Amino acid sequence: MATYVGNYSFSIVDELNVRATATLPISFDDAVTLAQLHTGWAAMKTAIQAIVDGSVDKGGVNFGFPVTSPTAAGAGSRVEQNGVFNFAVSTTGKRFGIATPSLADAVISGGLIDLAAPVATFTDLVTAAITGGGSYTTPDGVDLGALVDAFISFRKHRRQLRATTVEEA
Repeated sequence: MATYVGNYSFSIVDELNVRATATLPISFDDAVTLAQLHTGWAAMKTAIQAIVDGSVDKGGVNFGFPVTSPTAAGAGSRVEQNGVFNFAVSTTGKRFGIATPSLADAVISGGLIDLAAPVATFTDLVTAAITGGGSYTTPDGVDLGALVDAFISFRKHRRQLRATTVEEA
């Protein structure tokens, strides 16, 4: 059995509607159920609410998975080059965008994102049911529909770049 790490988070709002977050790192066995994680989160919510004057009005559990053999970054790759994929929100006429940093030059053709494979594999997975149950949604839990459009965007990551490239004299 593997052990994973994650966080319980709690959003606390005060009387002036100023919000802050309390985050508690956790570790758990891979056999734990979602119901068990929720039970632990709910118990901690009760304990935190008892020691704060603000209101715990939302929160959640998040965790990550280790990547055992990560692929090496490609030559010339830059996280500033994003592919933004807009999907229809199934209950409204709106769109929800998913940005993918470091979009590969190989999936760009004529200045546009080529929507054929391997991009089609990615967008098809977003609109399909997740194996084992579930679906990709908006942050409010509304299912995503078909791909509406895709475009290339550049977002600055200058602080991170400076932090990794600065050399002290």
